[in-house]
Amino acid sequence: MWLHTRNVYQQSNLAREFEVEHNIAEYTQGDKNSEHDQISGRNMSMAGLKEVLGERQRTRIV
Repeated sequence: MWLHTRNVYQQSNLAREFEVEHNIAEYTQGDKNSEHDQISGRNMSMAGLKEVLGERQRTRIV
């Protein structure tokens, strides 16, 4: 049961990691639309990014 719970948690965490990485790539490589940049910048706080990246390092399965 605990193994299943861990797998479910990691799967949802991996989805969140992908979402954050996608948002970062979109933000840095996008069409450089100033309105889009402002919206993306507001949605992505540095504290939240550091938290997600730290969690990514702790739960990496590779």
